[in-house]
Amino acid sequence: MFCHGPKTYCVENPVGAAIGDRVVVAIASGELRRSANLAYILPLTATIAGAALGMVLGEDIGAMAGGVVGLLGAFLYIRRRMQQPAAQLAVRPYIVSRLS
Repeated sequence: MFCHGPKTYCVENPVGAAIGDRVVVAIASGELRRSANLAYILPLTATIAGAALGMVLGEDIGAMAGGVVGLLGAFLYIRRRMQQPAAQLAVRPYIVSRLS
């Protein structure tokens, strides 16, 4: 989006496409939704839950601290999950067909 020039991606190549070929790339069914939920819904939910718990424990300052703790916890969870080999293979794109 903010990059200039072509982007380079590492994808599975079961069709034997060569460098420079135009190809159709896909990801496994449902992975886009799962990835979006992990990237957007989980941090939002953790931030709100942390703020609500913090509000009960320490009013406004507690709510701010709880929100930050919830957000950081969600980011750490996402980072750890994406470092697992099984998670990387599940969201890895692959070439479906050649266009050229």
